Amino acid sequence: MVMKSYLVRILLFISPLLLLLIGTEIYLRQRPSNFKDKKEQFLEKTGSIEILITGSSHAQNGLIADQFTLPAYNLAFGSQSLYFDKRITEQYLPQMPRLKYVLIALEYMSLYSEHDENRDFFYHAYYGIDFPGRSFWKESLSQTFFVYDPRETVHLIVDDWKPAGKSVDPWTAPDHFDYEKEVLSPEKNRTRAEVFQRVIEAWQGDDRVLKDLESFIADLQAHNVTPILINFPCPPTLRSLHDPKILAANQQAIDYLTTKYNILYLDYWDDDSFTTFDYFDPDHLNVHGAEKLSLKVNKAIMDCFGLCPRNDEYEATSLRAVYGEAIQKIQ
Repeated sequence: MVMKSYLVRILLFISPLLLLLIGTEIYLRQRPSNFKDKKEQFLEKTGSIEILITGSSHAQNGLIADQFTLPAYNLAFGSQSLYFDKRITEQYLPQMPRLKYVLIALEYMSLYSEHDENRDFFYHAYYGIDFPGRSFWKESLSQTFFVYDPRETVHLIVDDWKPAGKSVDPWTAPDHFDYEKEVLSPEKNRTRAEVFQRVIEAWQGDDRVLKDLESFIADLQAHNVTPILINFPCPPTLRSLHDPKILAANQQAIDYLTTKYNILYLDYWDDDSFTTFDYFDPDHLNVHGAEKLSLKVNKAIMDCFGLCPRNDEYEATSLRAVYGEAIQKIQ
């Protein structure tokens, strides 16, 4: 009897905590998610997509789908690797009957990273795509403790419920932005370059990402979809901090892919028409820069593949003068 009374008291004591944990878990599973929103928007448009944009945050922030002449969708996401670009695209190819072009980001770090451990669970949860060797039974059991941590969970809930502030988004409102502090800062550029270098140095040195990319290109071509490789603009300060050996190795891989598969590579990495005012940090374009790049890429597709009548606007800076040899191979 005493033991029963003791257990009842323990249950009464911990029940508020249990209810709090259960409520938090339900909230986390139902709260809005950028991954969830991206997938839902994607599925709504699969039937009309003719240009699919893949890649990481450089593509996510750097290309605006509405700026393209053909119906486009930006499937890129922060830290999204070629591994997931390939598998999401291939999974939904049957649902994209009008798909003609896939933009594939091939950047400084692309061949030296397969995934981001902190985001693997979301591809498992929303796309049913698992990275080899990853198990998510703990995350499926509790997002409160294993997807996030308790401190991060509290921050998420507090941020969701507190009134929105008047902070300026540097991507959408770059006119009120401190470019010298955010884009030109030697310290921020050096920190960003060090992040890239750590990822590359942690790589084991084999070519499995390149082989996986080859498989992606071949699969798209087998489905009569044209892959287009793209590299995004990078300001001079950060460019100067990149490892020349990695740049040379990347160029060798690009030459190999474009020659073997007769595909187009759009390289804007050192395009100096992008100025400091087109970025919101050392390596991401703001809305002005994104509009500029989107128009350039759209023009490349329309011009290189003969999808629009010749006119003064397109004649002015014809990409055929730049990509003539590649275009002849493709055609």
